Amino acid sequence: MTAKLKVLVGQCSTQGVKADNQDTVGFFIPSNLALLETKGVACAIADGLSSSNEAKQASQACVTGFMSDYFSTPDSWSVKQSGSKVLAAINTWLHGQSQQFQQAGRGMASTFSAVVVKSTTAHIFHVGDSRIYLLRDGEFEPLTTDHRIRIDENKEYLGRAFGVDYCLDIDYKTLAVQEKDVFLLTTDGVHDVLPDKVLKQFILEGSVDLSDLTERICDEALKAGSQD
Repeated sequence: MTAKLKVLVGQCSTQGVKADNQDTVGFFIPSNLALLETKGVACAIADGLSSSNEAKQASQACVTGFMSDYFSTPDSWSVKQSGSKVLAAINTWLHGQSQQFQQAGRGMASTFSAVVVKSTTAHIFHVGDSRIYLLRDGEFEPLTTDHRIRIDENKEYLGRAFGVDYCLDIDYKTLAVQEKDVFLLTTDGVHDVLPDKVLKQFILEGSVDLSDLTERICDEALKAGSQD
Protein backbone atom coordinates (compact mmCIF):
# COMPACT_ATOMS: atom_id res chain seq x y z
CA MET A 1 0.00 0.00 0.00
CA THR A 2 1.34 3.44 -0.94
CA ALA A 3 1.53 5.96 1.90
CA LYS A 4 -0.23 9.28 1.29
CA LEU A 5 1.01 12.66 2.39
CA LYS A 6 -1.21 14.41 4.96
CA VAL A 7 -0.82 18.15 5.44
CA LEU A 8 -2.36 20.29 8.19
CA VAL A 9 -2.31 24.09 7.84
CA GLY A 10 -3.11 27.03 10.13
CA GLN A 11 -2.66 30.76 9.67
CA CYS A 12 -3.01 34.08 11.44
CA SER A 13 -2.20 37.65 10.46
CA THR A 14 -2.97 40.83 12.38
CA GLN A 15 -2.28 44.52 11.89
CA GLY A 16 -1.08 44.88 15.47
CA VAL A 17 -0.42 48.51 16.38
CA LYS A 18 -0.51 49.69 12.75
CA ALA A 19 -3.53 51.17 11.04
CA ASP A 20 -3.30 48.63 8.19
CA ASN A 21 -2.15 45.04 7.98
CA GLN A 22 0.69 45.11 5.47
CA ASP A 23 1.28 41.34 5.62
CA THR A 24 -0.49 38.68 3.59
CA VAL A 25 -0.54 34.93 4.20
CA GLY A 26 -2.28 32.17 2.30
CA PHE A 27 -2.31 28.52 1.35
CA PHE A 28 -3.95 26.31 -1.24
CA ILE A 29 -4.63 22.58 -1.04
CA PRO A 30 -6.20 21.43 -4.34
CA SER A 31 -9.34 19.34 -4.04
CA ASN A 32 -8.64 18.10 -7.57
CA LEU A 33 -6.47 15.02 -7.10
CA ALA A 34 -4.80 15.43 -10.48
CA LEU A 35 -3.80 19.00 -9.63
CA LEU A 36 -2.66 17.89 -6.19
CA GLU A 37 -0.40 15.30 -7.80
CA THR A 38 1.10 17.59 -10.44
CA LYS A 39 1.40 20.82 -8.39
CA GLY A 40 1.23 19.81 -4.73
CA VAL A 41 0.30 22.06 -1.78
CA ALA A 42 1.43 25.67 -1.45
CA CYS A 43 1.81 28.05 1.51
CA ALA A 44 3.12 31.61 1.21
CA ILE A 45 3.70 34.73 3.26
CA ALA A 46 4.61 38.30 2.25
CA ASP A 47 5.34 41.56 4.04
CA GLY A 48 4.81 44.82 2.20
CA LEU A 49 7.63 47.29 2.80
CA SER A 50 6.53 50.04 5.18
CA SER A 51 8.44 52.58 3.10
CA SER A 52 5.94 51.88 0.33
CA ASN A 53 2.51 53.51 0.54
CA GLU A 54 1.12 50.53 -1.37
CA ALA A 55 2.61 47.96 1.02
CA LYS A 56 -0.63 46.10 1.63
CA GLN A 57 -1.43 45.84 -2.08
CA ALA A 58 2.11 44.68 -2.84
CA SER A 59 2.04 41.80 -0.36
CA GLN A 60 -1.44 40.77 -1.53
CA ALA A 61 -0.29 40.78 -5.15
CA CYS A 62 2.59 38.45 -4.29
CA VAL A 63 0.57 35.86 -2.37
CA THR A 64 -2.67 35.87 -4.36
CA GLY A 65 -0.79 36.09 -7.64
CA PHE A 66 1.40 33.12 -6.75
CA MET A 67 -1.52 31.00 -5.56
CA SER A 68 -3.61 31.61 -8.65
CA ASP A 69 -0.89 31.50 -11.30
CA TYR A 70 1.31 28.68 -9.98
CA PHE A 71 -1.56 26.21 -10.10
CA SER A 72 -2.39 27.32 -13.65
CA THR A 73 1.02 26.52 -15.12
CA PRO A 74 1.41 23.56 -17.52
CA ASP A 75 1.56 20.11 -15.94
CA SER A 76 4.80 19.44 -17.79
CA TRP A 77 6.59 22.23 -15.91
CA SER A 78 8.60 21.38 -12.80
CA VAL A 79 7.85 23.11 -9.50
CA LYS A 80 10.99 25.21 -9.87
CA GLN A 81 10.13 26.26 -13.43
CA SER A 82 6.51 27.04 -12.54
CA GLY A 83 7.33 28.97 -9.39
CA SER A 84 10.22 30.90 -10.91
CA LYS A 85 8.28 32.01 -13.99
CA VAL A 86 5.25 33.05 -11.96
CA LEU A 87 7.32 35.01 -9.44
CA ALA A 88 9.33 36.70 -12.19
CA ALA A 89 6.07 37.87 -13.78
CA ILE A 90 4.77 39.16 -10.43
CA ASN A 91 7.99 41.08 -9.85
CA THR A 92 7.84 42.61 -13.33
CA TRP A 93 4.27 43.76 -12.72
CA LEU A 94 5.07 45.19 -9.28
CA HIS A 95 8.12 46.97 -10.64
CA GLY A 96 6.02 48.50 -13.41
CA GLN A 97 3.45 49.67 -10.88
CA SER A 98 6.21 51.07 -8.69
CA GLN A 99 7.57 53.11 -11.57
CA GLN A 100 4.15 54.69 -12.00
CA PHE A 101 3.57 55.22 -8.29
CA GLN A 102 7.03 56.71 -7.74
CA GLN A 103 5.99 59.67 -9.84
CA ALA A 104 3.57 60.41 -7.01
CA GLY A 105 6.14 59.58 -4.32
CA ARG A 106 4.86 56.05 -3.76
CA GLY A 107 5.90 52.51 -4.66
CA MET A 108 5.01 48.82 -4.41
CA ALA A 109 7.50 46.45 -2.80
CA SER A 110 7.26 43.31 -0.69
CA THR A 111 9.10 40.34 0.74
CA PHE A 112 7.92 36.85 -0.22
CA SER A 113 8.52 33.32 1.07
CA ALA A 114 6.73 30.15 0.01
CA VAL A 115 6.78 26.40 0.55
CA VAL A 116 5.43 24.04 -2.08
CA VAL A 117 5.15 20.44 -0.97
CA LYS A 118 4.81 18.01 -3.85
CA SER A 119 5.04 14.27 -3.25
CA THR A 120 7.87 13.88 -0.72
CA THR A 121 9.75 17.09 -1.57
CA ALA A 122 9.46 20.62 -0.19
CA HIS A 123 10.37 23.45 -2.56
CA ILE A 124 11.39 26.78 -0.99
CA PHE A 125 11.11 30.16 -2.74
CA HIS A 126 12.38 33.20 -0.86
CA VAL A 127 13.12 36.92 -1.24
CA GLY A 128 13.51 39.43 1.59
CA ASP A 129 13.45 38.98 5.36
CA SER A 130 10.35 36.92 5.94
CA ARG A 131 11.38 33.46 7.11
CA ILE A 132 10.63 29.77 6.77
CA TYR A 133 11.59 27.53 9.69
CA LEU A 134 11.61 23.75 9.96
CA LEU A 135 11.05 21.76 13.15
CA ARG A 136 12.25 18.19 12.71
CA ASP A 137 13.14 15.63 15.36
CA GLY A 138 13.40 18.34 17.99
CA GLU A 139 15.72 20.54 15.90
CA PHE A 140 14.42 23.99 14.91
CA GLU A 141 16.24 25.94 12.21
CA PRO A 142 15.58 28.59 9.54
CA LEU A 143 15.56 27.36 5.95
CA THR A 144 15.93 30.88 4.54
CA THR A 145 18.49 33.66 4.84
CA ASP A 146 17.42 37.25 5.52
CA HIS A 147 18.35 39.54 2.66
CA ARG A 148 19.31 42.38 4.97
CA ILE A 149 22.35 44.59 4.52
CA ARG A 150 23.74 46.18 7.68
CA ILE A 151 25.18 49.70 7.46
CA ASP A 152 26.14 50.03 11.11
CA GLU A 153 24.92 48.83 14.50
CA ASN A 154 21.74 50.85 14.26
CA LYS A 155 20.96 50.85 10.56
CA GLU A 156 20.24 48.16 7.98
CA TYR A 157 18.12 47.86 4.87
CA LEU A 158 16.53 45.17 2.74
CA GLY A 159 18.85 44.06 -0.02
CA ARG A 160 16.21 42.22 -2.06
CA ALA A 161 12.45 42.63 -2.44
CA PHE A 162 9.74 42.22 -5.05
CA GLY A 163 9.00 45.35 -7.07
CA VAL A 164 12.30 47.13 -6.42
CA ASP A 165 14.30 46.05 -9.49
CA TYR A 166 13.26 44.75 -12.89
CA CYS A 167 15.45 41.66 -12.44
CA LEU A 168 15.17 39.73 -9.18
CA ASP A 169 17.35 36.99 -7.72
CA ILE A 170 15.06 34.46 -6.02
CA ASP A 171 16.47 31.94 -3.54
CA TYR A 172 15.35 28.39 -4.30
CA LYS A 173 16.10 25.12 -2.54
CA THR A 174 14.56 21.70 -2.00
CA LEU A 175 14.55 19.17 0.80
CA ALA A 176 12.96 15.80 1.38
CA VAL A 177 10.01 15.95 3.77
CA GLN A 178 9.62 13.57 6.66
CA GLU A 179 6.67 12.51 8.77
CA LYS A 180 5.83 15.09 11.49
CA ASP A 181 7.86 17.89 9.87
CA VAL A 182 6.56 21.33 10.87
CA PHE A 183 7.17 24.37 8.65
CA LEU A 184 6.69 27.80 10.22
CA LEU A 185 6.45 30.92 8.03
CA THR A 186 6.86 34.29 9.76
CA THR A 187 7.42 37.95 9.00
CA ASP A 188 9.77 40.22 10.93
CA GLY A 189 6.88 41.35 13.14
CA VAL A 190 7.21 37.94 14.79
CA HIS A 191 10.79 36.74 14.50
CA ASP A 192 12.36 40.13 15.28
CA VAL A 193 10.81 40.07 18.76
CA LEU A 194 10.46 36.35 19.54
CA PRO A 195 13.70 34.31 19.73
CA ASP A 196 13.89 31.02 17.86
CA LYS A 197 13.82 29.08 21.13
CA VAL A 198 10.48 30.70 22.01
CA LEU A 199 8.98 29.88 18.61
CA LYS A 200 10.21 26.31 18.95
CA GLN A 201 8.63 25.96 22.37
CA PHE A 202 5.31 27.27 21.08
CA ILE A 203 5.26 24.55 18.45
CA LEU A 204 6.34 21.78 20.81
CA GLU A 205 3.74 22.71 23.40
CA GLY A 206 1.14 24.02 20.97
CA SER A 207 -2.35 22.91 20.15
CA VAL A 208 -3.12 20.45 17.38
CA ASP A 209 -5.31 23.27 16.04
CA LEU A 210 -2.69 25.12 14.02
CA SER A 211 -4.85 28.23 13.57
CA ASP A 212 -5.05 28.52 17.35
CA LEU A 213 -1.27 28.02 17.57
CA THR A 214 -0.53 30.78 15.05
CA GLU A 215 -2.90 33.17 16.86
CA ARG A 216 -1.06 32.54 20.12
CA ILE A 217 2.29 33.25 18.44
CA CYS A 218 0.97 36.56 17.06
CA ASP A 219 -0.44 37.52 20.46
CA GLU A 220 2.90 36.75 22.11
CA ALA A 221 4.74 38.89 19.55
CA LEU A 222 2.45 41.83 20.31
CA LYS A 223 3.00 41.37 24.04
CA ALA A 224 6.76 41.38 23.36
CA GLY A 225 6.45 44.83 21.76
CA SER A 226 6.11 44.06 18.04
CA GLN A 227 5.44 47.20 16.00
CA ASP A 228 4.72 45.29 12.80
